[in-house]
Amino acid sequence: MSDYRGRFAPSPSGRLHLGSALIAYGSYLKAKASGGTFLLRIEDLDRPRCPQANTPIMLEEIKRLGLSSDEPVLIQSEHEQDYLNTIAALPQAYRCNCTRALLKERPCPCQKLHLAPAEHQSIRVDLTSALAAHPYFNDGNFGLIKQADYSHELNPNLVLKRSDDIIAYNLAVVVDDHRQGITEVVRGADMLSATFLQLALYDLLGYQAPTFCHLPLVLEESTGHKFSKQNHAPALLDLLTPYEALKLCLHLLQVQTDPSMVTLVHERLSAYRTKPHCVAPQPSTQEAELLTALLHQAVTRFDPQTMPRQALML
Repeated sequence: MSDYRGRFAPSPSGRLHLGSALIAYGSYLKAKASGGTFLLRIEDLDRPRCPQANTPIMLEEIKRLGLSSDEPVLIQSEHEQDYLNTIAALPQAYRCNCTRALLKERPCPCQKLHLAPAEHQSIRVDLTSALAAHPYFNDGNFGLIKQADYSHELNPNLVLKRSDDIIAYNLAVVVDDHRQGITEVVRGADMLSATFLQLALYDLLGYQAPTFCHLPLVLEESTGHKFSKQNHAPALLDLLTPYEALKLCLHLLQVQTDPSMVTLVHERLSAYRTKPHCVAPQPSTQEAELLTALLHQAVTRFDPQTMPRQALML
């Protein structure tokens, strides 16, 4: 087995949709084709958005897609003290009373104020100097990514803990990718800008950063919206059986060509919109065996150089 370690780290704010499944399979195929380790992590720190009851449902759907973790699944909510300890050990961290609205109007002054602890404060860190060390990074799929192209999206005063006491995503993901020894992060292209903030945070924490490989987003042809929970994307396994879902994701990842799957999804989506409680047939034992065989075949013929670089339209 190689030293490659990849992961799929969904937030259980709802059921798996097509965009999530594409990332899951992309991460799995890269890990297994490299002879490496594939890990699962549940990013559930935002408890209002991620009720605890959603986690077993998400893990069951991941299992139905034929994916399993090579090591115990990491549940972020079980490790909150670790993130707090990391913040406490970071001398550059400071307390902040600013709201998002205020930060849009002027720079954050709180770093110089040395505020005493109080309710409804966030904890931030100034990444200005650390960001300057990362004018670009080389993405495993898109190639050279320049920070200048994303500067309008980057707030150097990065939140580590929100004013509602929830640990911020950027801190948790860096701590956990370091904790799990992740060597490459495979995720969606909507995270390209966040990569610069995370690279800066890796430096500040003294961690070795992984490499990154971003996959194009799956967009609905009719609306141009990405498949996401925020855009009310239907649950994938309400549209397709696991075997059909794998075939579609392989087609989108250009592992194999099966245009008929796109037609099938359009038909199922149309049916879902008019009758949103329709559910795909439960897979038979034979289909489960086909899923396992197809996933194995995909690993053996997966070529990262053929991954798509344009948005995927459905």
